[in-house]
This record gives sequence, structure tokens and C-alpha cells, in this order.
Amino acid sequence: MIFLYILLGIFALIALILFSCIRVKILFDGDLQFKIYLGIIKIPESLFNKDKEKEKKPKKDKKKEVKKAKIADKKKENKLFKDIKNKGFYNSFVIFTDFLKPVLKTLKSFASKIHINPLIIKIKMTGDDAAKLAVDYGKFCAVYYPALELLSYNTKCKNIDSDVFVNYIDENTEFYIKTQIKIRLIHCVTHALKIIKEFFKLKSKLN
Repeated sequence: MIFLYILLGIFALIALILFSCIRVKILFDGDLQFKIYLGIIKIPESLFNKDKEKEKKPKKDKKKEVKKAKIADKKKENKLFKDIKNKGFYNSFVIFTDFLKPVLKTLKSFASKIHINPLIIKIKMTGDDAAKLAVDYGKFCAVYYPALELLSYNTKCKNIDSDVFVNYIDENTEFYIKTQIKIRLIHCVTHALKIIKEFFKLKSKLN
């Protein structure tokens, strides 16, 4: 009976973790700052600074490691091209298309589970040449605003405060971004498993 209670407790804990929200708070004001939470628990920043610590440590036989990595990459590329050649380019194209359709559908479904609130973006564009700055401003806005619209359409995005403006006096272009992104861990896991499943299907079809 005690074992059953322990088992139920473990399942309850796993369910609690899976249905917890991952929250990412991002602030960019010249320097990037971010905080990650799982439910109410803050993930220590030291977990994301391990790569920097590794870079400081001297690496043994770095040239040999790079050489081995290049050889491994070439073998993978050769195998991929060999598989495509064996299947034929048309058949391979059909296989890749069949792979991309469910993957893109999964990514779209994943995006719909993302909550963004708020989304504050302030961009100040500067330049010496007023005519060139006006052209650059027009080009940037032509890409930026449709991208922002696409983001707000595919995700659950609220409280958007976005402004792109020009300044002919200041010298430096400035960006200010403040946002919070939320998604349940269960959605990350299920969508990742779907993509992995499609990847293995692709691999088996090419072999």
C-alpha cells in the first residue's frame, strides 16, 4: 500500500512539472537580460553560463578535435547525398515535402500555445544621410511590421507596444525590447516528440 502511495506521488509530481508553465522574461536595453522560471521556481543563470566557463579552459588537441569533427560531417553529408542518389532526386523531393508538411503544421500548433504578454519594442534609427535614412526606414518597416503581424497572428500575443522612429540628431541606433513568453512544458515535450517522430520517418524512408 505504501508503494502505491509512493507511485501515485511520483506520477502526481511528474504531472505537476509537465503542466507547469515555462516563463521567459527578456529585457534588452543595450545588454541582454533574461530570467527563466519553471512554475514559480527560477532556473539558475549559472546553468546557461557553463559554455563560457568551458571556453576559458584550455582545450587539449583542439586541431585534432576539429579535424575529427570535419571528417564526421563529411561522412554524414556523403551518406545523405548517397541516400538521395539511390532514391532519385524526384522521390527524395517528395519525401522531404512529406516530411516538411507535418513539421510545419506541428510548429504552427506549437506557436499557437505560446503566450506573449507584454511585447514592448522600441527602435530608434539614426544616420548622417537623411535621404538614405528615410529609405532604410521604409525598407525596415516593410519587413518589420508584417513580421510583427505574423507573430501576433500565430501566437497568443497581448499588450503589443511597438514603435520604430528616426532620429537625425543622435548618432547611435538603439533597440529596447521587453517581453515575457509563457508556454506549458507539456506542449514543448509533445511537439518535440512529434518532430522527432517525423525525423525518424524521414530517415527510414531515405534508407
